[in-house]
Amino acid sequence: MTTLYPYELSDAALTTVNAQKALEHRANITSIEARVNSRTLPKIDGARQCHEECTSAINLLRSGSALGSREILDILSELRLKRAEFADVIISDALPRPRPLEPVGPINAKQIIDICKQQFEDATAVIDLAPAHSTPEMVCSARYNRISAVATLNNSMLQQESNLPVDWDVKAKIALVDANNQLADHHINAKQKQHAETFVEVFADIVDRAPYEYSKTIHSIRPCFLTHSDLCQVEGLDVGKPRSKNFFIARNYSDKAGPITMSDGTPKPLPPTISIDRIANMSPSQLVKFLGPDNGIFFGENAFWKRHSGILLGKHKWEAEGDMERDTNTCSELWDMRWVFGNPENAKNFCKDMVEISRLGQNNGILDGLFKVGIKSSELESLDNSIEDLVFCSNKPLKKPSNNNTQGKFMMSMNPTAYLQSYTAVFVVGQCVVKTYIIEGYNASQKLERSCMFGPKGLLNTIAKTVSAWLDGNRTEFDSRAQALKPSVSSSDLSVCAACGVSQEKLQRCSRCKKVAYCCRDCQVADWKQHKGVCKKAAAATE
Repeated sequence: MTTLYPYELSDAALTTVNAQKALEHRANITSIEARVNSRTLPKIDGARQCHEECTSAINLLRSGSALGSREILDILSELRLKRAEFADVIISDALPRPRPLEPVGPINAKQIIDICKQQFEDATAVIDLAPAHSTPEMVCSARYNRISAVATLNNSMLQQESNLPVDWDVKAKIALVDANNQLADHHINAKQKQHAETFVEVFADIVDRAPYEYSKTIHSIRPCFLTHSDLCQVEGLDVGKPRSKNFFIARNYSDKAGPITMSDGTPKPLPPTISIDRIANMSPSQLVKFLGPDNGIFFGENAFWKRHSGILLGKHKWEAEGDMERDTNTCSELWDMRWVFGNPENAKNFCKDMVEISRLGQNNGILDGLFKVGIKSSELESLDNSIEDLVFCSNKPLKKPSNNNTQGKFMMSMNPTAYLQSYTAVFVVGQCVVKTYIIEGYNASQKLERSCMFGPKGLLNTIAKTVSAWLDGNRTEFDSRAQALKPSVSSSDLSVCAACGVSQEKLQRCSRCKKVAYCCRDCQVADWKQHKGVCKKAAAATE
């Protein structure tokens, strides 16, 4: 089981009241686990108490204003994994004995199903928050818990329960992928390996028979997203260029079966008094009138997703390393989102509804509060033919204060995006709706120009090509952990820089092994720690 380590309050966000209370619950978990380990408290009682402590801490962190903090997300990922692990203990204790649908110990079948669903969602959140906030070992444990949740839901006693998730077949498909990924992951332990092998053996045939209607054409949305090496090729961005700060995936939510929050990837919860069927057929104006502008925009995605029969979605966020003082990249953030539908017509209608309800709410929502701007004919001509129904927006940033303007610097620290250039583009490629939102770097050496969005090697064309390749079945692999840290470059590919992925005519080969090439001295130095071992072996083989 995952170990909780003492946490330093080094982030200002952790000084909030909610965060302080959450850390108190976290300390209680450690204390309860110590009692279980010393056998002064039964294991099942300890698991139930820790499960409650985790829930209290998670609710506090998710309701706090500091949710976007990296350290808060680190703790949130850790606590959600712990809750999933405690859920597994509770379920294992309640469900070893086959019996009719009646209370089993302290919990009944309906409660077991609810715990399983939460266990699956917790494990999914941990996987989604990798690599920025979840370690490889945490991901392995999270996969173990997703597999356990699905295996429990397949129990013959629970299959009779009306509360069984309607998307059980989708969850089973995901868990089978998890099991195969476990067997290929060198971070797993013996217990996790045996668990995965058993699941594959038992469930492969069950999943093949499940009514997973769209599995024949869409297996995973993850490969259609941008990778670091894709971003390196975009003209006008210095991502991956020499002397630029690291640009990494901070949030990675993929293969979702419904609308999710961007904060932690959990499903968007409708108010208890409102059913999805009640709002699914409302127009954007009716939704705004019924729920108000803010709620109309937030829950509009749920309504339009239901109305246009959405299939699969994912939302990624890239961030530049460094805070306001240290961030020198051209861009500080890039939001990359996909919604997939059964056909292009549904995709276009969903896009139209999302844009319309955004405009009714002062362009908040999918347009990010920016102003719609005209697109020049030369910009349109530069776009790939697959891009349709493009809506392009920009802001009017405030003038940045000078270094000696203390009050101005403080105001900028309170609302930095108001002082930074940003662009949003929403468009359709085939049956996929795409949104990209990019924000200028805090101390960028060069301004973020709109030209980076257009042109043959612009961001929009780069995205369109990845989506089209994925829809055609030609883009099937994406290792988010490796790609988030550096571009994937073959050691034998001498046409690109082995450190940053830049492709240019004049590259300098390593003078010792001649097996890799670099665009500059800085990249060679940065890559030496990784290349050193390979270099020595290659050089020795030629001597």
